[in-house]
Amino acid sequence: MEFEKQIYQTHSLFLSLRLIKLFVKCGSFIFPTLSILGFCALLLLHFNHFMTESKLEIDLKNFDSETVYIFSIKNSDDENLNQFKYAQSQSLFQLQDEFLDHYNFSKKNILIDGDSYSSGLNSILKYATNIENFFLIDLIYHMNQSTIQIVNMQTNITYIWEQAYFEEYYAEAFLIRIYNTVFRICKCIIGLFYQCITASIYFRMLFISMPVFIFIIAGLIFCRNHQELELLARHYPWINHYFNILTRNNKLTNPIIDSFLYTLYMFFLILELSYAEVNSLLFKKHHPFYLINNITQYAFSFEYLSFYFLRTRSSLYFVPKYCFIIRFFLYYYMQSTLYGHYELVYQITLFGQLGVFCYFIHKFEIPALSWSDHSPYTPTINRPRAYYLPLFLINWVNDVPSLWTMFYPLHGRRYFQIQSLALVDQNFPLLNHILQQEIQQDLEIQQDQEIQINLNQQFQPPGNNPQNQIIELQQQQQQQQQQEQQSQQQQSQQQQQQQQQQQQQQLLNQIQQVQNVHQMQETQQLNQEQYFINDIE
Repeated sequence: MEFEKQIYQTHSLFLSLRLIKLFVKCGSFIFPTLSILGFCALLLLHFNHFMTESKLEIDLKNFDSETVYIFSIKNSDDENLNQFKYAQSQSLFQLQDEFLDHYNFSKKNILIDGDSYSSGLNSILKYATNIENFFLIDLIYHMNQSTIQIVNMQTNITYIWEQAYFEEYYAEAFLIRIYNTVFRICKCIIGLFYQCITASIYFRMLFISMPVFIFIIAGLIFCRNHQELELLARHYPWINHYFNILTRNNKLTNPIIDSFLYTLYMFFLILELSYAEVNSLLFKKHHPFYLINNITQYAFSFEYLSFYFLRTRSSLYFVPKYCFIIRFFLYYYMQSTLYGHYELVYQITLFGQLGVFCYFIHKFEIPALSWSDHSPYTPTINRPRAYYLPLFLINWVNDVPSLWTMFYPLHGRRYFQIQSLALVDQNFPLLNHILQQEIQQDLEIQQDQEIQINLNQQFQPPGNNPQNQIIELQQQQQQQQQQEQQSQQQQSQQQQQQQQQQQQQQLLNQIQQVQNVHQMQETQQLNQEQYFINDIE
């Protein structure tokens, strides 16, 4: 919770800057515009590919299995734009060029006209992609063989298409097409879910390791024997109190460090295994490795942005849904194509998610800094998020978390004293006595500190003594608390007076009603008596 409060303070300070506000306001318009333009360019690229014929003028089905083919893409100025190496035999494909030349293996150069990929509509669309994508898309859709391996000789990136990819893409049966589509959707959803979990675990490990760092910092503070720092160290979170309880009861303190280390090892293992499984589920062998790393890094970056900036109710509700849809489009496109314009789609999703973040930060997060703190939907220092749930539940004594204690050794009742089990046994008289003793000890410590501060003031000038500032701050806080208590007492007295006045008014009304009833009865009796007298007369 302390770490969340510090993050909230930096969050509010960061969003209060004028340049950040201007950037977010402009980004909420610029980034979606770039994403929409990229999506239009992607549609035009695929439309132009299906409407135009292949630019390759060679027969790709009569390749020799004992020959290494070099595709050289050149323009009209005889400038080499790119080169690719292809061989049907995997053993020949893996041999180096020096070895092939030394033993006189058969090599054949095939020239590809690079200007043909820059003509027509592609002369405009080429700025949204590159000639490598044009050539590979054109090549793959005409080489429907068992397994294809092609290497880019400039970047040394290998692309592999297995036979199962072609069978899945060129399936003719309607039921098989439906099955493949549903299977792709399930793979994308499951892979995206696991990727989000992996990224979330990566940043939640900060919460897990933070108590250990606090414990080390507190230990270093005590080693320096500085009174002000010791005073601050006593107000650190539960890890310092738990350590004091262990040392006070002569317990070993090594298991508390070991349990944290085991928890970190476990999460590191989960992170590595899930990272490998997610990549094998979402990506195929013909997807470039650098593109996979970029997609993974930007997924982790947006998880950090969500963790840092999303705090209002609307942002927490809508942003994950929109980002999920945008990233699902990226993964489904990569799963449903033999090869495509993946870098363009990556930029579309990147700008789309940036636009969503900038819009919600501009419309909700920045205005939330000026909202009323009394509203339950306003993030505050004590409620860093609208629906904030701490990672470490307060369900043990002294706020001991239940997560890292999975590796902490368990002990029976015979290892503890009766005083330590007062809360567990619900022995409230003993618990009350222990708490009163703790309060008295704290008061004695404060009195000793005040005496020590007063002694130090006699040897230091009042203007240069930093402890005077602490005393003044404490006095100001005490005065504020006294004023608040007085105001509360006055309000309570006013409420009591109002209640008394209301009760008195109710009593007066009841008495008056009773008097009116008596008067009515008396008048009725007088009227009856007068009536009888008149009859007698």
